[in-house]
Amino acid sequence: SPVGDKRYCAPELLCGLHISREHNFYGDIYSLGIILFELFTKTQLGEDLFPFEERCQMMQDFRHIHQRDRKRVFDGTIDSIAERKKLPSVSLYNDAIPKSISYHVDRIYHSMAAIDYRERELNFDRIFLQIDIAIKVIQHEIHCQQKKTPKKRIKKIKKMR
Repeated sequence: SPVGDKRYCAPELLCGLHISREHNFYGDIYSLGIILFELFTKTQLGEDLFPFEERCQMMQDFRHIHQRDRKRVFDGTIDSIAERKKLPSVSLYNDAIPKSISYHVDRIYHSMAAIDYRERELNFDRIFLQIDIAIKVIQHEIHCQQKKTPKKRIKKIKKMR
């Protein structure tokens, strides 16, 4: 059984692929993606994606498969698991996230928390680039809002005269 809180545990680790250093890294990226979702939504996603009973069943099913065969068996089933487990948008859980960055936040967390480990973004430079893009978008939006505010005030002052 993998260590840590199973709600943040990647499916491949639940299925016994945690022996591999490579899969542990994939699992860490998955956990970071789930945490990113939770930071933006204040909602625990892990339990919704893989409820307790389902996590236990996955661990039980793969416990009976010899270690050398687990990756092959898991890779053969992960497509159907990923098809059933769609990652939700952050905007469904928190409408306070500016629309201008909700797409970017979804893109970042979806790339990190992809159910199929083979589809996860593992390159931190690309992850940081996506985060930088989201930051720049929100900074631009704030800048535009600040530029609009003084014009409104000036118009009101002129009308009052």
